Amino acid sequence: MKSSTKIRKRDTGEAGNKGEFGTLHRLEAVVDLGAAQSGIADSPDARIAARLTSSQRDELGRAALQAYVQSDDTFCADAFLASSALALAVRDDREDEAPAVFSPRPALESVPDDQLVRDIPVRRRPAAIEQLWDSLRKNEKLALAQTGIRTHRLLAEDPEWVDVELFTTEIERGAGDIACTHLPSLGDEAWEPPADDEPPLEGIDPRATVSRRATIEEGAAVGPGAVIAPGARIGKSTLCADVHAGVGARVHSGVLVGPGSTLGASSRVSSHASVGADSSVGLRSRVGTSASLGDRTIMGPGTWVGDHARLGAGAWMTEGSGVGRGTVLGPRATLSTGAHIGAGVRAGGSCKLEKAARVGDAATLGYRVRVRKDASIGAGVLVGDRVHVDLRGQIGDGARIGDGARIEKDAVVEPGATVPAGTIVTGTWKKDQA
Repeated sequence: MKSSTKIRKRDTGEAGNKGEFGTLHRLEAVVDLGAAQSGIADSPDARIAARLTSSQRDELGRAALQAYVQSDDTFCADAFLASSALALAVRDDREDEAPAVFSPRPALESVPDDQLVRDIPVRRRPAAIEQLWDSLRKNEKLALAQTGIRTHRLLAEDPEWVDVELFTTEIERGAGDIACTHLPSLGDEAWEPPADDEPPLEGIDPRATVSRRATIEEGAAVGPGAVIAPGARIGKSTLCADVHAGVGARVHSGVLVGPGSTLGASSRVSSHASVGADSSVGLRSRVGTSASLGDRTIMGPGTWVGDHARLGAGAWMTEGSGVGRGTVLGPRATLSTGAHIGAGVRAGGSCKLEKAARVGDAATLGYRVRVRKDASIGAGVLVGDRVHVDLRGQIGDGARIGDGARIEKDAVVEPGATVPAGTIVTGTWKKDQA
């Protein structure tokens, strides 16, 4: 038996005839108009979305929407990955001490339901994004969540490098067809941060949500819109507006957590540290005593920042990377999976360390230095601006590398050697080499 039904083509995803509406002739046995209109499809992304909680789907959808609408440098692929990793977290209970939590990989659809982390706090979004999100239909929100899942899965296939072009293409393709038809236009003023005229925080704001199973010491301050999840422990610290502390997160005394920041499950922020606005401390990550994270800093799962270290605004650390005691990273510095920077290092803005790269203690890196996979820079090395250290390149202790130099793949600079500016090192550069 056939049926003829007139529905909106955007609710089915089909091309149909020209015009807003299309007439679909289908066998009733194979068509479920209710499912079509709700945006559910038989795909890995849809199956994952169906297993998540509504708050997780909302987090993914809002991240995709913000990436689509606010596509300039204020919302980059790295920030999207941080949001989606929180929403798609997986619990691994194989360890004896505490459950390990890590970001998923493309095999997420095969993870059992009891390993999906359900109690992940969502990140704060600008008021403009909340306005747009509220204007969307239910099926559009679900479709955006599926776009977020697919984009995350594609980017997670290569954790060493964020493919910005792929990210942009997927967001434009997935969100562009959903959200561009009836959203209100927003001026530049919509993205401006609110004026800092709030009175000093005292006690727990009545507009905050605090679990009965959370512990908050007397003298702590929790701002409006904050969410404190079960098992979280907050010392005599200040958590500003819209801060979200995940399950088992611990904040020691004297800490300042800026507005809109997220503290992942089982994370720890030590005494007298500060976390800038709109930052994210990842699942099981550690922030050392008196350390400082700038605004919009992203710490991925299992990362660590040593005591008295300082990270500039927009710094990004992916899974398992670490920064030593007293190290200073400039704005927008990036550490990929497993990259480590020693103690007392000074690194300029926009430096990038790829997977398993190493920088020794007391080294100095100039502006926009790139250290590729498995490369190493020794202790006390002075590296100029825009230096490139290729795959498995090695720079020995105490060496001096001039601006714009390039250490090629598998090349070695001996300890104490000096490489002039603009030089390309292809073999072994000796200490007495001119």
